[in-house]
Amino acid sequence: MTSESFLKRHSVTIEMVACYLAFSSLPLLAQALKPAIGEFADILQMAAYIWPYPVFLALQTWSVFQSLWPLFILAGLALVVAFAALLRKSFHAFSEPTPWVWASALLLWYVPLFLAQGILMLIVWSLGYPVGE
Repeated sequence: MTSESFLKRHSVTIEMVACYLAFSSLPLLAQALKPAIGEFADILQMAAYIWPYPVFLALQTWSVFQSLWPLFILAGLALVVAFAALLRKSFHAFSEPTPWVWASALLLWYVPLFLAQGILMLIVWSLGYPVGE
């Protein structure tokens, strides 16, 4: 198997992973560049309100999870890769991508994260713990 055929077959997965990694690095990058870009860094840091901040709101009663944020980033990456594999396996359009599929991948990478956050919040809420005080 050549690397070109691998890249072509998994191009949607690679694009979704790249979007996830770029998005997840925004808060760290903004913090590092704050002296240079000023208040724009604050806007970039707000990206964390979309992921993984809702997970931390759901797990706020267990303080041990607050220090495990790199683990949540890796878990999110695994979710994105698994979702991309599911899309590729379930839908023929994702196995032979077109420009529309690549454009949809720019948004679809967030779907598994959104669902996982919602399920986690529902579980924590159903157990009687506070969610996002």
